Amino acid sequence: ELVGELFRLLLAVVSEEHSPVARSHMAFILQTLCEEYAEDLPQALLDTLLLHVLEPQCSQSPAAAALVHECLHAAQSALTTPISVFLTQTLAGAGPRQQQ
Repeated sequence: ELVGELFRLLLAVVSEEHSPVARSHMAFILQTLCEEYAEDLPQALLDTLLLHVLEPQCSQSPAAAALVHECLHAAQSALTTPISVFLTQTLAGAGPRQQQ
């Protein structure tokens, strides 16, 4: 999936050496795609984002964690439902949604 590859690529290459403007553009791309796919966000995309706000990934790549935080904050209204569904299913023991 091309969108998933884009998410992974942006999160893999972002660094503190990028200008704030470049990081802002990266966050905007992630935000826009999250909002576009919010109705039916593939579990793999949600996993890719949430992975970067958890340890050890957060400590290993602080720039990626900051990028995800910015994306999650900007797209919070669009991502509320997918994240709520994920947490509900996880806590209920149903496991994550089927990958799409």
